[in-house]
Amino acid sequence: MLETLRIELWEHSAPSPMDLFAHAPRLRDFTAGERVTEKSLTIPWDQLQHFFINRNTNQPRQVLALLALASNVERAQFRVSTIGSVSPHTEAPGSVQLRNLRSLIVDFHNMDPLPFMAILHMPNIRELSLAIDRPLESLRPFWASLSSHGTLEKLALYWNNVLARIAKYRLHMPDIVHVLEDVKQLRVLELPQSGPTFISEDFLQRFALLDQSRAPILGPNLQTLLFHYLYGIDFQSFARTLQSRFPPGSEVTLKTVTILCPRRDLASTLETFQESVWWDQIRDVGINIQLQASESYAVWW
Repeated sequence: MLETLRIELWEHSAPSPMDLFAHAPRLRDFTAGERVTEKSLTIPWDQLQHFFINRNTNQPRQVLALLALASNVERAQFRVSTIGSVSPHTEAPGSVQLRNLRSLIVDFHNMDPLPFMAILHMPNIRELSLAIDRPLESLRPFWASLSSHGTLEKLALYWNNVLARIAKYRLHMPDIVHVLEDVKQLRVLELPQSGPTFISEDFLQRFALLDQSRAPILGPNLQTLLFHYLYGIDFQSFARTLQSRFPPGSEVTLKTVTILCPRRDLASTLETFQESVWWDQIRDVGINIQLQASESYAVWW
């Protein structure tokens, strides 16, 4: 029986929705082309567990309408953009209830993600991957909303625009500090964008701070940190920060630090790292620090 369905529609001008798959009691996975809308197709939307839109769409309203139909979905992935200053609020539902959603991957182009994300009610979200082309600071109200649910454990962030090359649009210390401040329950933070700038002196000072019980203040539950290698990162200061964050006798909650670099540079970079004092210092703290080919990181943007 049908469990997985993928539909691409080039044109649909029929007077009624296509209902060939209206009765598919085992349908769980659905991949929709960008022309699929709530008016073009009839399927058992409320059965879906995994929902993907595999092309770019400049109709955020249609994405919201489809999500509203697939209200029991557990995993969703799509890419949305706008032309000009179109707002996703236009003719959109006031709130899209996604109570079973555990994993969401969204790639935003040329639009402010906050109005769109504010419409989604995701009280049980566990994993969130966002690709945006706007300053991360604009999402602070969204982080606060997620934090109120207390369920988000994994966050991945990526800049998908040429503006990412401009310093003010890239990840920088205040942005990441605010994310870790606002979403205290985070266990995994991934920043696969090449050329991160978040490891600054100010960030390291904040990351080293402890409360009266000697527990980390910033990102107290963080267990895994992933970021891309950049020439010029002060890894010696990073090692000292981790030594301060986890003094002898304390619980080392940060288990793994993964650094991405191009495969062509992997062997030479690893050799350089392993010959560095800071590499052993981080390992002596009890943290598994490792180097990984950036090509092996699953691209989701």
